Amino acid sequence: MVKRVAILGGGQWGRTIGLLLAQKPLDIVIWDNRISLKDELPMFYEVMGVVGHSIVHEPYLETDLSQALNNTELIIIALPSDAVRDVVKQVSVHDIQNCPVIAATKGFDEYKGEIRMMMEIVGEGLGKKTNIGILSGPNLSKEIQARHPAVTLIASKSKELIDIGMNLLASKLFRIYGSHDVIGVQVGGAVKNVIALAGGMVDELGFQYNTKAALLTRGLAEITRLGTKLGGERETFAGISGLGDLICTAFSPSSRNYRAGRMFAKGLKRERIEYEIGEVIEGINASRIVMKLAERENVEMPISDGVYKVVWDGIDPVKVIEELMMREMKFE
Repeated sequence: MVKRVAILGGGQWGRTIGLLLAQKPLDIVIWDNRISLKDELPMFYEVMGVVGHSIVHEPYLETDLSQALNNTELIIIALPSDAVRDVVKQVSVHDIQNCPVIAATKGFDEYKGEIRMMMEIVGEGLGKKTNIGILSGPNLSKEIQARHPAVTLIASKSKELIDIGMNLLASKLFRIYGSHDVIGVQVGGAVKNVIALAGGMVDELGFQYNTKAALLTRGLAEITRLGTKLGGERETFAGISGLGDLICTAFSPSSRNYRAGRMFAKGLKRERIEYEIGEVIEGINASRIVMKLAERENVEMPISDGVYKVVWDGIDPVKVIEELMMREMKFE
């Protein structure tokens, strides 16, 4: 039985994972280099206890990575995708004795022209013998904190690691499923952020359910085309980490990607939106990388291409929608 867990990243998602773990008799350390969290995290968990969460052992902050990793039996990465490579490199110099890792980060990474998924970055940084899993699903932090029931998925080639994650994180409010389709789960979790940007744009422009249904179904078709070409299983994209995560992220005001999409539709530019939201908007960088993957794999992704044009070229989203509607007719 795992007794000590290190969570890398003290943002909303990292502290929420800590909240889920806190219902068990575990030693839970959250590593983050922001000193301000020393006061912020205790206040957060105090409030969570007041609203009804069961906290057996309160997670605590450690700003020294070596201390955070000392004697840990499981590492959970809850960092923005663009920070994972650097932090994994820092972790690799410490003696973690092939400690299993669950990456709870959604997104792609591009480094020196090479595009990698999160599990690949962890594997390359820590060694092929490391047991690695990915946690992905419709899991908005604020809703979990408010005690709304949710489901998620842990994908890994290691059944042992899936079982560990299930035993530690599952509760009457948080149900966990397992999967061995590590590629499909990662692609679904990353590309849905691009479609979620479009979801925010569509709503801000005042379009109704016909339009949103068209976006989600055709957006899911794009995710599935790319995912299966990269080696994912088609069934995965109709499940929790595919359709489920897409619906959640493309509708909820709690989603940074959805909020950013609404701001793009108002005419705000990328830099202004990133400044105002103040947190990483994964769909922005993903829209650029997804189009590179689509070109490399020769996969047609017109909606994702339209999002790219709005985000990176400043094209009016209304014009993009008109272009999408006037594309050559075809069978589904």
